[in-house]
Amino acid sequence: MKTGNAYFWMLTGLFLTACAVDVSGLDPASLGGNSLQAVSFENDIVPIFSKSFTGGSCSSCHTGTVPLGGLNLNPQERTTQQLRDDIVNGRIDNANVANSTILARPAGSSHVQLFDATSDDYKKIKNWILAGAPVEDFVPPTPTPGGGSGMITPTPTVPPGANTVYGTQIFAQMNGCFGCHRPGGQGAVLDLQGGNSPNIANSCANVKAKVGVVNTGNPAASLLYTKPTGLAGHAGGAGWTTANQGAKVLAWIMNNAASCTQ
Repeated sequence: MKTGNAYFWMLTGLFLTACAVDVSGLDPASLGGNSLQAVSFENDIVPIFSKSFTGGSCSSCHTGTVPLGGLNLNPQERTTQQLRDDIVNGRIDNANVANSTILARPAGSSHVQLFDATSDDYKKIKNWILAGAPVEDFVPPTPTPGGGSGMITPTPTVPPGANTVYGTQIFAQMNGCFGCHRPGGQGAVLDLQGGNSPNIANSCANVKAKVGVVNTGNPAASLLYTKPTGLAGHAGGAGWTTANQGAKVLAWIMNNAASCTQ
């Protein structure tokens, strides 16, 4: 059995090393391009809040000590981190990004329409949400020369016979993530801890529920792989390597992210 596993992972490693992976699956054809775009919350998203539209501006109503809807979007009164945290708190729908109130309301859903789904501002905000709604700048994986737009060439290696079920291999290596990715933490939008205390089943369910975090059709584009390994922007830095922790995550996702509890 061990020999068979080793042979399987050897072939898997050769296949992944030889193939370029298109990261466009993270945003299906709605950003005006074919791949997830670089985005800066401070430079691309925050200016939208003060921009003058035909129907007014976000910050003209969402301002002051009692802002409309309880949301202050005035960059003169809120820090970049405060703006981001207020938006993430209940105004982003990771299961259906288009339903996020920070997108749907200014696009005309029970709100004066400031822009529509074809506008650059809408696409920027959507792209930012799909990138994980980071406060730091997001930079997608560097294209491989000659590989085309949004192409990366991962070269993971997986230990022969490695057990790549979520609980014993993936969750077990996330201890360093729980400081931010927990209820009330800076990265609470993705609760990797699985509640106020570590819970494998809840953590796995959270990972699967967030758009782009696990991409079974394009594993190497999964944010669970690209962010902690440094292939994509991540406030926590690159704590994992593609050859060790990242490879285990990739192997689990390649197995259709089937097992959550073992």
